Amino acid sequence: MRVVLLYLLAFLTISSKSLLAQANENTLTEDQFLWYVKKFHPIAMLSNLVVSNANSNLLKSRGNFDPYAYGDLSQKNFDEKNYYHLLESGLKIPTWYGVELKANYQDARGFYLNPENKLPNNGLWQAGITVPLGQGLFIDERRAVLKKAKILQSASLAEQEIMLNDLFFESSKHYWKWVIDWNKLKVYDEAVNIAQERFIAVKESYLQGDKPAIDTLEAYIQVQTRIIERNQLKLDYQKTTLELSNYLWFENNIPLEISDSLTPPLYQELIIEPEIDAEEFQNRLQNARINHPNLKAYSFKESILQLNRKLKVEKLKPKINVNYNLLSEPNTTLSRTDYALNNNKWGAHISFPILLRQQRGELQQANIKLKENDYQLSLKQLEIENKMRAYYNEQIILKQQYGLYLSATSNYSKLLRGERTKFNSGESTLFIINSRELKLLDTKIKFLESIAKYQIAKNGLLWAAGILYK
Repeated sequence: MRVVLLYLLAFLTISSKSLLAQANENTLTEDQFLWYVKKFHPIAMLSNLVVSNANSNLLKSRGNFDPYAYGDLSQKNFDEKNYYHLLESGLKIPTWYGVELKANYQDARGFYLNPENKLPNNGLWQAGITVPLGQGLFIDERRAVLKKAKILQSASLAEQEIMLNDLFFESSKHYWKWVIDWNKLKVYDEAVNIAQERFIAVKESYLQGDKPAIDTLEAYIQVQTRIIERNQLKLDYQKTTLELSNYLWFENNIPLEISDSLTPPLYQELIIEPEIDAEEFQNRLQNARINHPNLKAYSFKESILQLNRKLKVEKLKPKINVNYNLLSEPNTTLSRTDYALNNNKWGAHISFPILLRQQRGELQQANIKLKENDYQLSLKQLEIENKMRAYYNEQIILKQQYGLYLSATSNYSKLLRGERTKFNSGESTLFIINSRELKLLDTKIKFLESIAKYQIAKNGLLWAAGILYK
């Protein structure tokens, strides 16, 4: 299902005081276009999912520290005898500092019970603690996963900014191509009308004996040539209209279609903003070094790599886990449990690989990845700065070109008016008139192209600085 954008624009203009209400409902401005892109384009929607996914991952990582209950029951009956009945149920509480707390109840009975499992008749309560004294004391996999999830949550915002920034730049380039193709078509519409009027005038002059027959042929050839060129421009405009429609969506993933009645602004209506000065460019350059989303992404990646390296260093230590449990028989008379320090169970687990080849190899790999990220960060920073400088220089030159083409268009128009006056008085030829008009048309087309190139360069500078989406 496709919705015609013209009617949607008209509806929003009437029903709200949004950005769309600021312009003619038959004209699609750049602000209106980008509003739709940011609000409804699938890539924009996808960027929101990136953030949501990171938030879900953080919630999942926090689940590693959730307390959990457990239970284990094993019972054997054979030949009308209860061989054994073993029950253990309890609660374990992981903590941020690697310490694990637990409490459980055990019950054991039966004719053939293993002496090791023998317990008081009322069962046995335990309350204990497990502490890592070596590997895992300062960081472990569980804490590392949660820290990574927090970093990735921030990184997802930078990834969203990158996606929106790229989307805005690509869509804006298509928008300005659409605008200029429309204006080129309008220029040639006018040129065809002028050529047709001249052909009629020359034909009348020929019939009256004032012009030779060859002039009517030349005038008619000009009409045909300009109609051919106009038809090609019409095809170009229809193509860019369809390409632009790829960026226009509405709620519930409904694609929008640009109607024939919805047009870009004419070049006379466009406001050409002045290029930024050197001081403002330096401010943007400095801000990009700190806040550019691509550079922030590398910084987040470095934080994760540093966390991985810290975990690898931790694995060079021996595993020393000590546990201690207080034991007590339930007191059924007082409905409580009494613990005594001399009723306890404790243990220790120690392990350590002698050569540490795997651990040392993993640490070396972690250091290499950190260096790789440093090199990539330096390369990306230089790439961003050079792109900004390129668009800044291009913006300055294109603004000059815009002024020159504007002046040249005015001068060619004056020259053409003068030549037409001479032609009407018989002091010029149709060939010269056509040559003047072709030069004016060529200059107008280049003038229109300079507008598009300047606007794209202006947006390109914002894109290179990582702030176009804002």
